[in-house]
Amino acid sequence: TFPLELSLGSGGVGDGITFTGILRDITERKRWEDERERHRQELQEYVDGMSTLSAKIGVDGRILMANAIAQLASGLAMDQLIGADFLAGAWWSFDPAVQQRVRDAFEHAVAGHPTQYEEQLFAFGNVIDISFSLVPVRRPDGAVAYVIAEARDISVLRRTQEALAQRTRQLEETNQELESFS
Repeated sequence: TFPLELSLGSGGVGDGITFTGILRDITERKRWEDERERHRQELQEYVDGMSTLSAKIGVDGRILMANAIAQLASGLAMDQLIGADFLAGAWWSFDPAVQQRVRDAFEHAVAGHPTQYEEQLFAFGNVIDISFSLVPVRRPDGAVAYVIAEARDISVLRRTQEALAQRTRQLEETNQELESFS
């Protein structure tokens, strides 16, 4: 057996109706479609395996694609997330200052300039510290086709830095007290 495509047509001849059928072997087309789907699935598995929150954003600000961790962090179903306004989501709108910084950074990326900075994100029901980047991807003609948004949770790093700074202050105070006795 092999895949076929059937095209039917009808027409009138005198008082009768004539039907015409054409069968086409679509084995090659089906093989290409299966291969394309396999590649698409492989790419999605790769993207979903990333530890960073990652999304492909249209220049209009709509989410075109997102990895599994970004979808989970958003709290939305994938079909709700795709097409959503990246700049208006709860992940930024919890703080107007954060939302404005992200809007400015996105405009900068759409203008063709990559951006990376530390930001805050509402994800998994909490505000977390992130290393955030927006990278424009260009078409062959040089125009920006879309923007890749990526966020890495740096909350543990931030807490460690704060604990280190606090311990350093404590040690400096203790050192000053010891110096006052000498």
